[in-house]
Amino acid sequence: MKWRTSSPDYFKTIFTSSNPSTADLDEVLEAIEPRVSAIVNGVLMEEYTAVEVKKALDGMHPLKSPGPDGFPVVFYQRFWNIIGNEVTQWVLRLLNHKEIPTAEALSALIKREERRGNIAGLAVCNAAPEASGQIVNYTKSCIAFSKKTSVENVNLICSKLNMEVVDKHDKYLGLPSGLGKSKREAFVNIRDRVCQRLQGWKEKWLSKGGKEILIKAVIQAIPTYAMSCFRLPRYFTEEIERLMAKFWWEDSQGKGVHWARWKELCKSKDFGGLGFRDLHAFNTALLAKQVWRLLVSPHSLLGRIFKARYYPHSDILGSGLGSNPSYTWRSIWGAIELVEKGSRWRIGNGAKVTIWRDKWLPRERTFKVFTPRENWPIDMKVQSLIDGNTGLWKVNMIASMFYEEDRKSILSIPIGSAINEDRLIWHYNKNGLFSVRSAYHTAVHLEQEKAGVNIASGSSLVSSRSWKWLWDLNLPNKIKIFLWRCCNNLLPTRQNLTNRKILENSLCEICGAAEEDVLHCLSLCSFARQMQRSSIKWEVPFRDEVKINVDASLASVEHGCGLGGLGRTSDGNCIAWFSTHCPLFIDPTSAEAMAALKAMEFAQNHRWSRVVLECDSSTIVAAIAGEFGSRTIYGNVIDDIKRLASTFEVFKIRHVKREANRAAHEIARLSSIDSFMSNVLPNFIIDIVKSEFPH
Repeated sequence: MKWRTSSPDYFKTIFTSSNPSTADLDEVLEAIEPRVSAIVNGVLMEEYTAVEVKKALDGMHPLKSPGPDGFPVVFYQRFWNIIGNEVTQWVLRLLNHKEIPTAEALSALIKREERRGNIAGLAVCNAAPEASGQIVNYTKSCIAFSKKTSVENVNLICSKLNMEVVDKHDKYLGLPSGLGKSKREAFVNIRDRVCQRLQGWKEKWLSKGGKEILIKAVIQAIPTYAMSCFRLPRYFTEEIERLMAKFWWEDSQGKGVHWARWKELCKSKDFGGLGFRDLHAFNTALLAKQVWRLLVSPHSLLGRIFKARYYPHSDILGSGLGSNPSYTWRSIWGAIELVEKGSRWRIGNGAKVTIWRDKWLPRERTFKVFTPRENWPIDMKVQSLIDGNTGLWKVNMIASMFYEEDRKSILSIPIGSAINEDRLIWHYNKNGLFSVRSAYHTAVHLEQEKAGVNIASGSSLVSSRSWKWLWDLNLPNKIKIFLWRCCNNLLPTRQNLTNRKILENSLCEICGAAEEDVLHCLSLCSFARQMQRSSIKWEVPFRDEVKINVDASLASVEHGCGLGGLGRTSDGNCIAWFSTHCPLFIDPTSAEAMAALKAMEFAQNHRWSRVVLECDSSTIVAAIAGEFGSRTIYGNVIDDIKRLASTFEVFKIRHVKREANRAAHEIARLSSIDSFMSNVLPNFIIDIVKSEFPH
């Protein structure tokens, strides 16, 4: 059969040399001008440093496939402070002193001696290239025969090779060499590795943030290689997901309530989930990558073998499952639906693409035309819609043939010269190339469509913006996960425990005034309010610093606004204050900027050299702290503040909650309508200053 000769021909083609002479090579090398100067070459020849090792690590993607030790890049990035010195020393020995690991060193020495002609390769057969020069160790080798092999052939081969005969080979690269009827038995090693990892971590106290990192970076990476080759049974992936769910929700004693289904946690973070992988959908995406490779590289060795065996008269998208298929092919073939879902034609000259049957319009969902075909030929090509002389769309013809929606989509497609061929592209990636990430999201949507879930509702778009705001907060991951649980009502409140029949009474035990739900527990309960008030305090500056709190108070269009602030030392005493009226009516943010500028001038007049400026406007704080100039309406004010800040020995800008900025706010209010003429602060503001100091 054709596929039996594919392997020798393939390797013969890619490894055959044209055998150029030494003179030819010297002539080419002499024509190449040096591009590296002596100075640059000296820099390149310097030994690698620890700083360069760390920089290279930081430049790696944190969640790429793990190395031989099973740990992904994110493990080294997060625990570099612990293992960094040891790893750096090993890497520098390898790079600077060529201390290569034993197996790699042996292989390098063998190749060197082979180049020198001291050892010769072993010819397996007349038409095959020589082997690497290593001989076969028969005592460590074994051979397996199919059930249909005759006894005579078995005895003949065994007499020549003198190898151990086994029923089936062991695993290769962690995967079974042959698959029987029991898939659970074939992949049990994956489940055992997951259990081993999780059991070891259960002995340690981990936050939800830590558990999230370990699940995503380690556990979900364990079956990745197997899933890129085989379709893991759904019951098997669900079993692994159950193990992850137990680890996520339960403590080290195995106790805990599963407050949400694992499928909910597998939703994207933009849609209310935690972004864990749906293993079944991820398996499909990895197999779809193999389909895409066979589609765009049909002349690869694997592509030629599969084509000869399963789809000799079409490409892989037109293939069938075939008779008696291998499990590998059955797995890959099952992912063709996903590739068809996300791929479409990019129009070049339109010669390959049919108008009515192929997917070629750049829009979501079907990529096909909506207009009925009527009397037009079924095999009519897109090329017939392009003017051969101008290389442009035939606008009049398209206007008469298609609905308006189709017409707009067609005319939005840019086309080049006639030499450009039509190409299949992956629609869900901006560069048109297939990616597992985008294929995974497409696979999830495909499963949701099959389950009848509406994934394009307007409410989900609003939800997406809200969740994005949460995950963009500059907070520790464990705090953001706690807020996520609050938003999804996944806390063990008395109301939730009562709903699950764990408690009988849902009333708050502290105040007894209402049911204890998430809102009551964190905000409405009298105890919660008391804790909130006590937690928001004015922070004491360092002993040699003066902290200036500023604020603005807007009155009305006629009266303008008030600007106020006060300077305090580390003992909490107010050493100076200002309250001035601004007759201009400006927007609140500009007023805050004016107040900050007034505070800078105030500090300079008092000859304070070490200043901390606090403001309850995060916008103004960000503008002052920013490296670049502000192009806002109040940008000139920000520039003046930065110039004054450079004159201080120490200058710090901080954002403060409004509750901890009450004194400055009340001082600003004194001049919101007119200038405050007294030199003495009112008693109620003095009381606020005293109350803000943490005793």
